Amino acid sequence: MARAPRGGKGSAPPLRFGVPETATDPYSSLRLPNFRLYIVGLFAYTIAIQIQGTVVGWQIYELTHDKLALGLIGLAEAFPFIGAALYAADSVTRRGAQKSYATEAEFAAFRNRAKAATR
Repeated sequence: MARAPRGGKGSAPPLRFGVPETATDPYSSLRLPNFRLYIVGLFAYTIAIQIQGTVVGWQIYELTHDKLALGLIGLAEAFPFIGAALYAADSVTRRGAQKSYATEAEFAAFRNRAKAATR
C-alpha cells in the first residue's frame, strides 16, 4: 500500500490530539493589549461585586445581630436571579434556543443603542 506524500501543497496538516498542529497558541489572545485590559477589568469587577456583597452582609449583621436578617438579605439578592432563570428556561423550552438567542441579541442591540443615545 502506497503512502500519501506528507507536507505537500493541499495536504491537511497533521493532527495532534484531534487539533491541527498549526493551530494558534491558546494564549495568543493575551498578547493583545485591549484584551488584557478587558480581562483585568473583568477580574476587578468580579472582586468588587464579591466585596460589596460581603460588606452588605457584614453591615446588616453589625446593625441587627440577627442571623435571620442576614439570610433574608441573601434571599433578596438571589431571588431576582432565580426568577429570571426560571423565566429564561421556560422561554427557551417553549420557543426554542435559536429564537430565544435571536430575541436576546435584538434586545441587547436595542439596549446598546439606547445607552449610546443617552450619552
